[in-house]
Amino acid sequence: MDLKLQTNRLLITPISLSDLDKIHVLHSLPETDKFNTLGIPEHITQTENIIKDWIERNNNGENKNFTFKVDLIESKLFIGLISLNLGKATFRNIVVR
Repeated sequence: MDLKLQTNRLLITPISLSDLDKIHVLHSLPETDKFNTLGIPEHITQTENIIKDWIERNNNGENKNFTFKVDLIESKLFIGLISLNLGKATFRNIVVR
């Protein structure tokens, strides 16, 4: 997937394996564990497997959940992850005007 979203401050792009170290550090923080249902990984290979699954879902064309990394534009600092869940079609509201 080649999607890039940008604001004045943020760059939001699909994750890649090159983000492994940054994502592993993020998932290893106790404060992240409060809000992360995956738990703290015991080893970086656990994080790698999670990332590989996210990348596969981002690119398979069938998934409705997408995971992106968020970087600050000015400093190029990785600040986190965001996931987009498109939900089930039966729950979507379409307004036609």
